[in-house]
Formats: sequence, C-alpha cells, structure tokens
Amino acid sequence: ENDDEEDIVSGCFEKLEQSFESGEGMLGSYVYLLSPELAAASDSTFAGSFFSHYGKNCAAETEGNSVSAEQLLSTDPGWIILPAYMTAEDLPEELAELTAVKEGRIIILDEETMGLLERPTSRIYLAAEYVKDKMTPDNDEEEVITEASE
Repeated sequence: ENDDEEDIVSGCFEKLEQSFESGEGMLGSYVYLLSPELAAASDSTFAGSFFSHYGKNCAAETEGNSVSAEQLLSTDPGWIILPAYMTAEDLPEELAELTAVKEGRIIILDEETMGLLERPTSRIYLAAEYVKDKMTPDNDEEEVITEASE
C-alpha cells in the first residue's frame, strides 16, 4: 500500500516537471495580481514561485505583496494572471498601457486552479497544465483570455 502511494506521488511530480519543461519561459514576464488594488504574488509565495517556471515574475521582489501601477508600467509584463473573482475590467485604468492588456494576454484562473495554488496537493500538475494550455496561441476561450477593451 505504501509503495502505491509513493508511485502516485512520483507520477504527479513527473507530470508536473513535464508541464513545466514544455511551458518553460512561455510567459516571458508576468504578474499575478490578486486584487484591483494591485496585491501581487511575489516569489516568496507559493503561487509566485509556481508561475516563475513559466517566466520572470515582475513582482518577484515586491515587499508587502503589492505593486504600484508605476512599477508595472516600467516592467511591462507580457502576461497578467488574475484570480477567478477578477476580470480585466477590474484592473486600474493606468494599466491600459501595458502590453499584456493591449494584446489581451490576460489569464483568468478558474476556481479549481486557484484552489490548487492555495492548497497544493498531488494534483498540482493540473494547475501547470491549465496555465500552459491558456498560454497556447490557438486557445480562443473568451472566458479565460480576455480581449483588451478599447
């Protein structure tokens, strides 16, 4: 029975590594914003560390887990990741100049993926696959990648 559990855990880590390897660097640079007030996941958080496998976190060294609009405008993240309870319309107006906003490169996480990032389990590889799928250029799911509003 113990061997079965070890096999399951080992298999999950292999799937996670494969997802990270195939998605490595796909985001280029990103920021995971947690609120309209620009609370952000730094690299000291699990989510920030998780997403760092896909690119450079523009909030990596943020103190107090929030960034300013000015910081984001100067780093110009290629992607913005939002939790399920936010949409692109919740972002401050000043961020309309960001490349990610102009080009509609906004990933809105679903509830399940958010849950996996908040309470990681052996199924964390599913979160890695979800994010990688949303970065794929041929993905037209409107509710996940929001087009920039004019």
